This record gives sequence, C-alpha cells and structure tokens, in this order.
Amino acid sequence: MMHLLFVDDDLRLLAALKQSLWWQRKVWEVRFADSAADALETLEHYPCDLVVTDMRMPSLDGVDLLKRVRALYPSALRFVLSGHMDDALAARCAPLAQRCLAKPIEAEVLIATLKRALELRGQFQSDAMRRWIGCLGTLPSLPTTCAALEHAIGNDGVSLGEVSHIV
Repeated sequence: MMHLLFVDDDLRLLAALKQSLWWQRKVWEVRFADSAADALETLEHYPCDLVVTDMRMPSLDGVDLLKRVRALYPSALRFVLSGHMDDALAARCAPLAQRCLAKPIEAEVLIATLKRALELRGQFQSDAMRRWIGCLGTLPSLPTTCAALEHAIGNDGVSLGEVSHIV
C-alpha cells in the first residue's frame, strides 16, 4: 500500500481531496495535514511515499516544507498543488518538487498523475535508488500522445475512431 500526505491550510480543499481520493483507499493510505508543522509531525510517525503540498501557508510555507521533506525523507516524492504560483515562487520550488500542479484540478487528472508517479517510483525496489530519485528536481512525464491515449482508453464513451485518431 502506498502512503500519501496532502498538506494545505484550506480545510475545504482537504475535505474535497479526501472525498475524491476515497475510491483509492484500497491501494493508497492518504493522510491530510492543515499546516507544514502538522505535516512534519505526521511524517515522523507515518513516513510517506508521496507528499503533495500547497505553497502559500502561514508560518512555514510549502518551499520550507519541501526542503525539510527532501532532507529528512529523501525517498518521498514531492509534489506542489497550488493556485497561487508566481514566477518567484516557481523558481524557489523548482529544485524541490518533482511535479507542480495547478489548482483547481480535476480529480481524475490528479489521480492519474499520482498513479503514474507512484508506478514509476515502484519500478525501483532498492531504497538507495528511491532516495536518489527523491533528490531529482523533476520526474519524466508521459508524452502527450501516450497520456491522451491512456485517457481515451479509460473512457467508455470514446469511440474506436477517436482512439485511432490519437494513434
């Protein structure tokens, strides 16, 4: 089972994420923290495979949290989910987060992105390799065609003609 942690000071967003990710409960154990301090305390007791954080939070912001996560838990993947990403903040988080996602995000897109990252991480069985990957600034993404094809195949309403057009 994969362990995920979502960090955001917006309690409504955390509640929506909890509801959206409920369907993944058999493969993911998901925890939620409403501050960076709460996230660090949670990580002490429950190490995670993937941490998703907002950037703008009171006290300790997402950049500082990502720095600590990278130092203390180098094998954990680090994602940003933010609705307020300016150029300066993006530059600060670029070396710390493997993926930056924008709010709002559709639940299906978020889940697919998380699944791909965790599947890639799962390819590496040794903890040393996972720590090395954890030090990377970015993770490779699927080519656009592959992502479109994966989305189309997962949608029952897509015709064979539409799939062949993607190919």
